[in-house]
Amino acid sequence: MLNFFFLILSLIPSAAVIILLRCRRRDSLTYKKYCKYSFSSGLISSLVIIAITYVFDMVMLSFSQEELQKINVVGFNFFFSFIFMALLEEAAKYTAFRLLLLNKNQTFSWADVTAFMVIVGAAFQMVENMFYAFSYPASSPLRGLLLLHIAYGFIMGWFYGKRLYSGKKLYAVIGFVVTWLIHGTLIFCLTPKIVELNHNLVIIGNILTVVLFAILVLAIIFFITAKKKEKYNKKIFPAID
Repeated sequence: MLNFFFLILSLIPSAAVIILLRCRRRDSLTYKKYCKYSFSSGLISSLVIIAITYVFDMVMLSFSQEELQKINVVGFNFFFSFIFMALLEEAAKYTAFRLLLLNKNQTFSWADVTAFMVIVGAAFQMVENMFYAFSYPASSPLRGLLLLHIAYGFIMGWFYGKRLYSGKKLYAVIGFVVTWLIHGTLIFCLTPKIVELNHNLVIIGNILTVVLFAILVLAIIFFITAKKKEKYNKKIFPAID
């Protein structure tokens, strides 16, 4: 019962973000439909990661304790943080997001595509929070409030919107790489076995957490002020090469 209570608490912030973004253009049935698609895409991307994680865990269980002790702690956790966790998760969400924009007959604004990517991140966050609610119930409400994947979604979505608006592909690359590096560094610096080797890494992890919170504040400001700025509302073709 307590786990279920923690689950509800952890899901409320992400659900609120999705509802608020869906309501930002109540007059557009197409926009609301794509918000629904974004939510579904985020859920699917999270399930893909869960399946990959399950396979990875099964592989790790095939190793004996002696073999695991021979693995370099720093090297393994670097791979796990930056490649297995951060890169795979961001790639799954980005792929889900890009598949949304394949219809060349639909046009959306910079703010629209940013909202879609944030919703993908929010849906992903909800599934992740379900896992933590039952595995680490006491910490799940805090994770729900941090909204990390929503912050990652805003970074990637904003830069992709700028890429479409400017026509410069480099912005999409910047958005993905920045998101990946922040995500990977945060996981690596807060991994218990790595912290045991260097306690100062916690400082970097805490700084990145503050940065991500600031990005969430910027996201709020962006969606509030976007209504008044023409460049954020100009219709563009997301499905360009």
